[in-house]
Amino acid sequence: MFELASVEEDAFALGALVDEHPVAFVLGHEVVALRAKQLHGIRRYLQLWADHTGPSGAICTDQVAATRDFYVTHFDFTVAFDSRWYVSLRRDGEPAYELAVVEATHPTVPEASRLTVAGLLLNFEVDDVDDEHHRLVEVAGLIPAKTLRSEEFGQRHFILADPAGVLIDIITEIEPAPEFAEYVAD
Repeated sequence: MFELASVEEDAFALGALVDEHPVAFVLGHEVVALRAKQLHGIRRYLQLWADHTGPSGAICTDQVAATRDFYVTHFDFTVAFDSRWYVSLRRDGEPAYELAVVEATHPTVPEASRLTVAGLLLNFEVDDVDDEHHRLVEVAGLIPAKTLRSEEFGQRHFILADPAGVLIDIITEIEPAPEFAEYVAD
């Protein structure tokens, strides 16, 4: 078995190994299975993974390509790795985001969990929610699941849905109403 003591040190060695042999391996909580014709981006993917310091999640869907394209087109994610059934997306900046998209029925997903995502809400905090609403709804034509509004608890936001059904809450913090001020951490 090939073990990674340090991804930074072993990324290129692993890249060389998979150039010759099909391989499946685990990076953190991500299972990556590769065949020779899927390897052109493995070195770049491993380096991006090694550089990643924050949490990430994976969306299980039957709409991998459409979901990938949605985040790339509308939220400035870039594709770090794409094997058609598994896509790793990255959005640099402050804050940086990592997001994966996986075919829900792929054999690497445990059989009992081969379901499409349901009930997931991602929060993206932005500097100006009104600008984002203009860009995404008025210009790009996306249909909000919840219209732009200011909430008494200290958010101005609207909610979109991606092709997989994941809800995306676009948020700018605002001053909460007095009855909610006690709940806000300093």
